[in-house]
Amino acid sequence: MGRGAAPRDRFCTFADNEAGLDTGNVYRGGGIYFSDCGPRVTSSILWGNTDGGTSVEEAQVYEGEGGHAEVDPPVYRYNCIAEFSQSGGDNVGNINADPLFADPAGVTGTPADDFRVKAFSPVIDAGDDTDISPESSDLIGALRNFDDPLTPDTGPGAPPVVDMGAYEYFVDCNLNEIHDACDLDCNATVLVCPPDCGQNAGEDCNGNWQIDDCEIDEFPSLDGDNNEILDECQPKIDHEETDDPFSVRSFSGYIDPRQESSDGVDSDLGITQVSFLFTEPVVSLATGNPVTVADFSVTTTGGTAPGVSSVDHSGNPTIVVTLDAIIPLQQWTTVIADVKSEATGYPIVDLGQLGDDDEPDRVDIGFLPADVDQSGEVGPFDILELRQYANLVITPPEGVLGDYIDINRNGVAGTDDPFDLLALRQLINGVSPPATKVWNGEALPTRP
Repeated sequence: MGRGAAPRDRFCTFADNEAGLDTGNVYRGGGIYFSDCGPRVTSSILWGNTDGGTSVEEAQVYEGEGGHAEVDPPVYRYNCIAEFSQSGGDNVGNINADPLFADPAGVTGTPADDFRVKAFSPVIDAGDDTDISPESSDLIGALRNFDDPLTPDTGPGAPPVVDMGAYEYFVDCNLNEIHDACDLDCNATVLVCPPDCGQNAGEDCNGNWQIDDCEIDEFPSLDGDNNEILDECQPKIDHEETDDPFSVRSFSGYIDPRQESSDGVDSDLGITQVSFLFTEPVVSLATGNPVTVADFSVTTTGGTAPGVSSVDHSGNPTIVVTLDAIIPLQQWTTVIADVKSEATGYPIVDLGQLGDDDEPDRVDIGFLPADVDQSGEVGPFDILELRQYANLVITPPEGVLGDYIDINRNGVAGTDDPFDLLALRQLINGVSPPATKVWNGEALPTRP
């Protein structure tokens, strides 16, 4: 900056500049260099500027040999300046936190060299609102004083408070200089949209005015199955806790503890039906038509996996799958749905097997007679658990009492049927009938 003058820098961004030689043949003041004057710097950003070896602060703004007139000292108000340390007097509201430029590593002087700021930048709503006129625009013509509801106003003046720097922040994840809300809807009532809006609209499946691709780029975990669709927009099996019996709504991770045999010889009792509740109506992923037996598959941790004999979709999004055999004894059985949303065509979320966590596209069911406490291993605590259930000392984590203590499968549970306790003792000790073996100490394999 020239000698003797008192330049004023308002709403500027000085970034990634390199200082030239001064009169002493030294590189100084990569951002601002002044001499014999007191500049007024307001609501600006000085960051990433370099020179010939002075401190980081002096590389942003450097006072030359002429100094400044005592009657006209420099003033810094509400700026973001790297390692800035001056305070007192008129020097107020300055910060030295990373402004979070959108793409400062791009090719200098091209659109790829982007010194707009990203979400949660400390310069958002932090400028001097008393130093700007209404209806002002920024370097790309966007209106100033655009409020970011996720950022508290820290600058002076009435809200909405202007941002520091040459660009007013707005949500523009695809960096096309158009607010994402306008990209998604040219008639967005929250903004005045430019004529060329909507050219890169993309999807906003969850209706939060954010382009889905940008959300996934920022937070990859939102797309767990890596199919470029937000998981929350895809159908899933509803695994919320339920008070419905297992036969009405099959909850994943359930272990059937009821007797496996009617005569103590043949394993002829057990689960043959699984009832899925999806978060929305679904159709076949393969055909787009109503689901059929081809859209469900069954795996087990051992033994022979049953097939699917029929599917009832009349209550969609509740779909009942009937198996052609009882699920294998002392194993985990997994029934997998290969479906998609009837409304959007988005496929069901497929995260594979997650062990003890519930998977969005499948239900895991164990079969271990006498395992009342659902521990995966039979022991004396199962008797205690049955007594506590029967006397209503504890309540089922999901489902109904009969799912856990109707050991003899007669449809009666609790104190109304004392024979359940007898049947449990018989299973644990291997008394036939009903037991086909001694179940005490037996366990399931690890849940898939």
